[in-house]
Amino acid sequence: MQRLQGKGGTVMTPEETTRQAGLIVASLQGLSQREALAILARAMTSVLEHHAPGREEFDQPCPTVNPYLRRKPSGQVGIIDSDLEMKAFLHRLGDEYRTIGQIRQMLITTFGAKRAPSESSIHRYLQKIARQQDVNQEGRK
Repeated sequence: MQRLQGKGGTVMTPEETTRQAGLIVASLQGLSQREALAILARAMTSVLEHHAPGREEFDQPCPTVNPYLRRKPSGQVGIIDSDLEMKAFLHRLGDEYRTIGQIRQMLITTFGAKRAPSESSIHRYLQKIARQQDVNQEGRK
C-alpha cells in the first residue's frame, strides 16, 4: 500500500485511495443500489465508531446522518405528538399563513381550552415539522 507522510502520520496517496475504493465497489457487484448504499453506510458507521478510538476525527458521528433522527428523547412526549387527533388537525391546516396565537385559538375552539397546547408547545411542534420537511427536501435533491 502506497503511503505519504502527512501531518497526523502516514496517509494513502490519492491513487491508492481510488484503487481501494474500486475494490470495495467491485465487492458490491450484483447488489441493488439501495443494498450497496446500506452496506456502505453501515461500514462507515462502524469505522467511525470502532476503527480509531481516541482520535477526535473518528469520535464524531457520521456527518451524513440526520442529527434530528438521532436526537435522544427528552423523556416526555409532547402534548401534540401524544394527541393524534390534534396532530392531524394541525397537518390539515394547509399552507395559509397563521400566527401561533391564531392556531392556538383554532385549537381552543376545536378541542377546548384544557386540551389545547400552549403557544410554546405549538411553536416547538411547528419547528420540528419544519426541520423534518427540510431534511426530506434535502434527501430528494
